[in-house]
Amino acid sequence: MFRFFIATLAATTLSSSAFAFYTFQDTGDMLAAGRYATVTELQFVTSRDSGVNFVGKLDGGLNDEFNFRAVIGTGNTDFQIQGLLKWVPIPDYENQPAIGLTTGFLWARYDSRASRDETENEFSVRVIPFVSKKFETDIGLITPYVALPFAIRDYGSESDVPFHLALGSKYSHSDIAGVTFTAEVGLDIDDSFDYVSIGAIFSMDENFKFEVGQ
Repeated sequence: MFRFFIATLAATTLSSSAFAFYTFQDTGDMLAAGRYATVTELQFVTSRDSGVNFVGKLDGGLNDEFNFRAVIGTGNTDFQIQGLLKWVPIPDYENQPAIGLTTGFLWARYDSRASRDETENEFSVRVIPFVSKKFETDIGLITPYVALPFAIRDYGSESDVPFHLALGSKYSHSDIAGVTFTAEVGLDIDDSFDYVSIGAIFSMDENFKFEVGQ
């Protein structure tokens, strides 16, 4: 089943070529231990090397405070793999917003282009503090969030610290069981880029079976 899921992720990430990714697309919502979700995402880069990225993610619950996320993607960035751990020490409760931190590692690969003499590999450590809050409305459950993703990034020959502001929200409705929709805007602060991304989250049980429509 796990190999089938990885193949499915690869199939959702078609291909293209430049420098961009770093979306967050998450909130303080936590998966229970042994529960999973997949995220399919399109990122439209609107500055620097503009283009589109296709990303697949697998989220899993570890315990009440920690979730993991595995990421694979391609497109404007030729290839990327990430492993992330989400920690939410302050949960979303009554009038209190969720406050958390996501951190992990990323490997990305860029093919040679006119601006580069050869293929480049990027290795980076990502740190993402964030705040989110759920709101019940007449049209469904809305969970806006704010995040400040940054990374320590190394290309082998040089390094920098990209930093941007991510503003987004999740949306779900009781009539669409097992699916949550996401939207996010990224604003460049330093050594980063602007983007808009949209996605869908599909809930899964402990046997990796989708819960859509249940």
